[in-house]
Amino acid sequence: MDYFKKKTANELSDLHNQAFANTSKATKVTFYQSMRRIEKIYDMSLPEIELEFLNKPDKFIEMLTTSTYSENTKLTTITNILKLLKIIDAPLITYNKWLNILKSRTEARQQRDNLILKKKTPSIDGLY
Repeated sequence: MDYFKKKTANELSDLHNQAFANTSKATKVTFYQSMRRIEKIYDMSLPEIELEFLNKPDKFIEMLTTSTYSENTKLTTITNILKLLKIIDAPLITYNKWLNILKSRTEARQQRDNLILKKKTPSIDGLY
């Protein structure tokens, strides 16, 4: 993993494009945007960050959560971190931590969406 710590967003994006050569251009652009987003959240370049967020997901998730990005953008960023972990062949325990974070946040969003839908949909209890 040390080999990847000094890679720039462009270099990691190039690695992504090689690893996922058959994905769409939009997917490739989204990965690059996620790497740049991480830089914006830390207000540092990826080589300066040295992928520290991979081993300290709680700190990063706190920073991401308090950011002004939409929930979809936040989930996309986490998804692309999972891709990054695959690219750099990170330990499975690290990958699973991030996967659990994504699952938890996705479930929470689904529950929120269901509550909103329930509030907008009139009840049919009294119709029969």
